[in-house]
Amino acid sequence: MRRWTLAIATPTGWRRRLQDIRTHVAKQLGVDGTLQRREQQYADERDLWGWWQNHLIRKAGRRGRDRTPTTQVVMFRSVDDHGGPEAYPAYPC
Repeated sequence: MRRWTLAIATPTGWRRRLQDIRTHVAKQLGVDGTLQRREQQYADERDLWGWWQNHLIRKAGRRGRDRTPTTQVVMFRSVDDHGGPEAYPAYPC
């Protein structure tokens, strides 16, 4: 941080610069956007995990989480980002 002058040493301790140059330094170091890429990777992993869990439910013969008996009135149906629990295609095994 000292090399890129992100922090300045003072007699009482360290302090930040008045201008925020973190983005500029990140671009120079080639690490700009790392957090956004990591967030996308984690979102993809959660999606894949959900797909796998849906596959295990189907493989076990259970009907899924939103199935209701035909005699029961559906008052509310929850839909997730994928369109519902049956929206996943078959998991490639």
